[in-house]
Amino acid sequence: MEETLSPRLTVKEASIALDIPEQAIRIGMQRGLLNIGYAMKENQQYAYYISTNLVKEYGGDVAIQKLLNWRKLNEEKTIEKMG
Repeated sequence: MEETLSPRLTVKEASIALDIPEQAIRIGMQRGLLNIGYAMKENQQYAYYISTNLVKEYGGDVAIQKLLNWRKLNEEKTIEKMG
C-alpha cells in the first residue's frame, strides 16, 4: 500500500523533504524567497501554509521520498516504544 501525503505540510516536514533547516524555511517564506506556499502574519506570529505539490516541484520526487522515508522510520520507532 502506497502512503499518500496530505495537500499541506508542516514546516518540519518541508524541512526534512528539502533538507533545509526549519528556520530557513520560515524566513524564506516570510521574505518570499521560497515559493512552496505562503506565510501569513497574524498579530505578532506567522502561520504557514506549505503545499505538498509546490514542495514536490521545488525538490522533485526525491524530496517527497525523503519525507515518506522519515515518516516510516518515525512510525517504526513509535511501534518499538509501544512494544
